[in-house]
Amino acid sequence: MATEKGYIAKCINTGGTVNLQINKKYYVYPNGKDTVYVSKEFHPKKAHFGCYYTSYFELLDEIPEMGEAAAEEIPSVEEIEEIVSAPENHEQMSLF
Repeated sequence: MATEKGYIAKCINTGGTVNLQINKKYYVYPNGKDTVYVSKEFHPKKAHFGCYYTSYFELLDEIPEMGEAAAEEIPSVEEIEEIVSAPENHEQMSLF
């Protein structure tokens, strides 16, 4: 699943499930001949919520390679330095 390309697909049949919605777009990843893992997010390992028949979906577009898209989400060095260099303010508070 991690090495195969995924697709953006539109749901055309819910098949009686409660997780899918007609005409909503999902990320689908191949799982054998007749089924796909379905995810609401780009990364399937983080968010896939089920495995459904391919007949429930109409493929719209191919998802770009995982390496390219993952690189876009990495914060810049300046953003990281800003977070790391934030002043430390440690105060103790009692709730009792």
